[in-house]
Amino acid sequence: MKLRKSFTTLWCVCLAVLIIGAGCSQQKPDPQDCNTVERQAITEPNYAQATLPPNIAPINFVVREKGSAYYVHIRSQAGKPIDIFSRSGTIDIPIKAWRNLLKANLNQVLYTDVYVQDDRGSWTRFAAMENRIAPEPIDPYVAYRIIPPLFMYYD
Repeated sequence: MKLRKSFTTLWCVCLAVLIIGAGCSQQKPDPQDCNTVERQAITEPNYAQATLPPNIAPINFVVREKGSAYYVHIRSQAGKPIDIFSRSGTIDIPIKAWRNLLKANLNQVLYTDVYVQDDRGSWTRFAAMENRIAPEPIDPYVAYRIIPPLFMYYD
């Protein structure tokens, strides 16, 4: 019985640490208090300057800048901006918010602001990545033909 009580206490402490730790990373950086860098953040893949059809899936990416926390703010002229926090640099954009933002901003510019927090807790703001949202959607299906290697060679 005593062992079970110790296990339950340990479990509650671990859960509290996870909840408190997750809450600390959810503070938006104030752009006025950030160090500003004139270059764009290194991301993989690099989607900067790409034209995005309004029915494309979210363009998830990984921030390749050294840091302890990452914050991405995706915005355009209309619609609700998207805020994403990450400890690893992996940015997964929520589908519903992404589709709503693109649909509300046909033929407009989409801005992606990337912030990186260093080990001392100060934030660095990188230059915004810009993408144009196309006015027309892409086809919902892709058709392709597999060509055997035999037809790729000639004498």
